[in-house]
Amino acid sequence: MINKSSIDRKKAIEKRLSDHGIGDIKIQYLPYLDFDPESFAKPFDVGCRIIILYAVSIAAQHEKHRQKIMNWLKAEGLWEYVSERETKLFEGKVTDRKALVNFSWQIEAAYVLAWSLGLVTKLSVSCQPIDDEEFNEFDTVVPLAGEPLNDFLTKLHYIDETTIIDENLFNELVTTYLRDIYFNGNPNTSTVDRVVSFERHKALNWLRRFSGIEEWDETDTST
Repeated sequence: MINKSSIDRKKAIEKRLSDHGIGDIKIQYLPYLDFDPESFAKPFDVGCRIIILYAVSIAAQHEKHRQKIMNWLKAEGLWEYVSERETKLFEGKVTDRKALVNFSWQIEAAYVLAWSLGLVTKLSVSCQPIDDEEFNEFDTVVPLAGEPLNDFLTKLHYIDETTIIDENLFNELVTTYLRDIYFNGNPNTSTVDRVVSFERHKALNWLRRFSGIEEWDETDTST
């Protein structure tokens, strides 16, 4: 029997794609929507990743703060969760301008993970960069560098898991579309911000442990 909720989800995702200029991407196989919430990262781990991504985005733009942030992460027990690439950033071994810009964009990954935990409520349906209002909300609920983290990390819970997965699948399909037009030499008709969408795709793939991968640097974004 076909699950009506799956049909409704399929239609909603396809409509969202179409509304933002991606009309030729369809979900052909309903089990594509299936997921196992038990495979999700623990909310504690998601909270740790939010803090690290926020710290990374700051460190990428402000070299003078890197040592202080690194010391804070170590003091709060989060250094073990910092990836190899992120470690190089904090240690001042990343100097390439493009790489630093890419690190700064990871505030978008932090934001969508905060959304998955209900810490922030707004999420642009066309994946536009977070605006001042959204950043202020994020900055209010996420501890600042130097603040204690235990209370924050131990009181986290997911919003509805299906809502998280559908956001993940939307951005996965955007990635599919963008790769297809790139390889086929076709124009981009989408109004979705491709960088923000990719950050959401990667972050939510990591959250759901796509392909069984838990390491941030190794997160799989193939489609």
